[in-house]
Amino acid sequence: MKTMPVIPTVGSGPSFETPTGLAVAADGSLVFTDLSLLAVGSVDPSTGDRTIISDANTGTGPNFQAPFNVAVASGGQLMVVDTGLQAVMGVDPTSGNRKIVSDANTGSGPGFQPFDIAVESYGQLVVIDLTQLAVLRIDPSTGNRTIISDANVGTGPAFSAPSSIAVQSDGQLVVADNGLTAVVRVDPNSGNRTIVSDSNTGSGPALLAPVSIAVESGGQLVVADDGLRAVVQ
Repeated sequence: MKTMPVIPTVGSGPSFETPTGLAVAADGSLVFTDLSLLAVGSVDPSTGDRTIISDANTGTGPNFQAPFNVAVASGGQLMVVDTGLQAVMGVDPTSGNRKIVSDANTGSGPGFQPFDIAVESYGQLVVIDLTQLAVLRIDPSTGNRTIISDANVGTGPAFSAPSSIAVQSDGQLVVADNGLTAVVRVDPNSGNRTIVSDSNTGSGPALLAPVSIAVESGGQLVVADDGLRAVVQ
């Protein structure tokens, strides 16, 4: 009889079930969202120990329905995209208290279906909107939403299936677009879109299904590509 390998466990605390989002807090700990746990938690990178920061039993405020992505704002506040609530929620990392930052009833501007989120250097939030195939800016103090770039705002190739967003050190936005199979740079002021890398731009393995993007400290972009089953720099 074939013996199944034993999968080692690292760290204590609640086990991951469906982790989807990840960010790095100011203290170096990792913050994650988990769709099945309906929770936001933290991981000690040195031990792997896991702690729930906010869920139905931890903190007050509206319960998560589908916490999908997370970013860390100034002051350590966590900004969570909940695709079930179609909202951006603020989470206090100490108490776990939750509040709606922006949704159809909070803040002005177009209704939206947020998917991924990042924080600009001066504290404004930028999100990928799946319904409008757009990048939106959100004022975290009012919840007001403004379109930065879409088919009608800015020039360049229109988004097809934007899936992830990050902010470069110079303030430019970079978007992984699964439909375009490309990385797109977005001017945060004009909304103009430029292809950074695709099958016709740059050398190396062609992107197949870029689903997530981040910026390294040296400015290089790293992309998780589901089609390649790889991380590409």
